[in-house]
Amino acid sequence: MLYALRTRLAESMVETIISITVIALASMATLSMLQTALKGNNVIGEKLVAIELAMEGLDAVKSIRDTNYLLFASDPETCWDKLSLTSTSDCATATPIASREYYLFQDFSTDPMYRWNMVRVGTVARNGYLNLFAVDIGATDPISYYSDWHNASDSAFTNDETNQFFRTVTVDRDPVDSSGAALCADDQCFQATVTVEWTINSLTQSVSLSRLITNVY
Repeated sequence: MLYALRTRLAESMVETIISITVIALASMATLSMLQTALKGNNVIGEKLVAIELAMEGLDAVKSIRDTNYLLFASDPETCWDKLSLTSTSDCATATPIASREYYLFQDFSTDPMYRWNMVRVGTVARNGYLNLFAVDIGATDPISYYSDWHNASDSAFTNDETNQFFRTVTVDRDPVDSSGAALCADDQCFQATVTVEWTINSLTQSVSLSRLITNVY
């Protein structure tokens, strides 16, 4: 009887060890699945943010045209695709939006309308990221906003945080369709492509959205 009891105790111990092993393996598998799911959620979340930033970029380019229509309505044909305008008389000599790569920015310190504008890549220094800035324009609370680039020497800006998104706008003044036919004539449109890049889990990801910006006046 003592032998049988010892045998039963040994069997119980083996069963306990097996049970613990099975539970441990199952727990490890569950944790691995949870970790994979969390990484997947992070990737999805980052991509959604990138898509929103790309959409905002396209809207910003469109708003440059629309603002030119509103502010310089006496000569919309000449002014519609120009950058950094201050008066209608500048339209003829102002820099047009050309086929090149740009950063988007808003100048809260000198432009009371907070208009979107673009600055050519390579002509300004920047840190390579979209920055969240706060600027005090006289209100009780400062305004926070995203900008692809800002003047680092401008004391009105305070860099609150830096995230991992990088956004550029590529302009094509001679866009064509899949057959090679021109999408518009007489330089009355351009195609804007906004690309947002970011790094997650040591991998570089990107999202690109395009829109045809046309002189509809």
